[in-house]
Amino acid sequence: MPDETLQSMNSLQNYQDEQQLTIFLDYLVESSLSMEENDDGTITITAIGDTETVNEQGEQISDVLQGGFGLMMDDLQSLLTIQSLNYELTIDRESKYLESFSTSIELFISPEQGAQIHANQQLDLTYDRHNEIDPITIPDFVKEEAEPVQIDTEAFQNMQQEGTE
Repeated sequence: MPDETLQSMNSLQNYQDEQQLTIFLDYLVESSLSMEENDDGTITITAIGDTETVNEQGEQISDVLQGGFGLMMDDLQSLLTIQSLNYELTIDRESKYLESFSTSIELFISPEQGAQIHANQQLDLTYDRHNEIDPITIPDFVKEEAEPVQIDTEAFQNMQQEGTE
């Protein structure tokens, strides 16, 4: 893997939990944020996403991605309107580790030709085995055939800074 690609990946990977939470908070309606302590030793945080900000910031996300994927995101962004976002996080009260994350998104896709498409998406993630890493073995043929990926980390960092100002 080229050094430049490795550095780009390491830069994105180095975002700490606090930085990730800060980015996440930029896309919330603050008055919707609620927290509940559960009997099982967890804390559940729920919130509604700020769809106006998400729709505006979508263009900045595609700036981070270079090449064909970034162009595809530009095209998709012009057709997509996010109607609603809902988030739910479950955190272990003692360890402070994230145990689960759920989000539901209602969106409309308006192609230039054809009928508008209404879609609801649900994403549910569960986290466990914190700090337990199994060995990762990358086969030699994968390493030999790998192609460099360009990620503009500076654009991603600029987007993060603009969101926190």
